[in-house]
Amino acid sequence: MKHRIFLTICLALLSFVARAQQGLNVNALFTGKVVPREEMVEVRVKGRAISKYGLQFYHSVRFNANEQQRKTVDELVERDRKMATDIKQTNRKGATTLIMAFPKQHGLYRYLCYLTLTKGHLTMVTVVYMEGNVASIAELGKLVN
Repeated sequence: MKHRIFLTICLALLSFVARAQQGLNVNALFTGKVVPREEMVEVRVKGRAISKYGLQFYHSVRFNANEQQRKTVDELVERDRKMATDIKQTNRKGATTLIMAFPKQHGLYRYLCYLTLTKGHLTMVTVVYMEGNVASIAELGKLVN
């Protein structure tokens, strides 16, 4: 019986995670279709651990991208950028940060952050999806700093 309850909870959490980035092109990255999961560092946080930041869900992937992977992720992010309601971009010393806000979904604000750090021929890529009650990119920046 305990095993059955555990499996039910796992399936419910899995469906929530799959739904979170739904509708975004970068979902292909989070599901391992662009970069194999074993080549990425993946972080998922939900609930009380991030509630002090006004967030309900945080999902990130980080990896060293080859040229083809970088190009594919750039294309996915660019397609999502067209749906964004607000955008903030910064460039500093080989590092590019792009933060996008999307329309509310299920009553929650949604954000996508795309960070690249290039050193020589190596590019470290980080993509972060967040959702919660934070109403703007400016407010999100204050909470993170």
